[in-house]
Amino acid sequence: MNCVFCDKKLESALPDDLQERKQFQPYAGGGVQFIFCFGSTKFDWNIGTTIFHGYICDDCAEKYIEKMEKR
Repeated sequence: MNCVFCDKKLESALPDDLQERKQFQPYAGGGVQFIFCFGSTKFDWNIGTTIFHGYICDDCAEKYIEKMEKR
């Protein structure tokens, strides 16, 4: 998997047997979700919620985390 911001390839932190079951936990990174709901003019079809999932490397997280709200 690659970082959604810088496209850096993220290696898996999991053993091979877990990777075969399509589970991915990046080493030096983490999973992120972008959630769009009512108000988006592009991503909230049927006035519902659209969730995108991706991965971000630790370096990009460190750069952008201050711009995000922690919940």
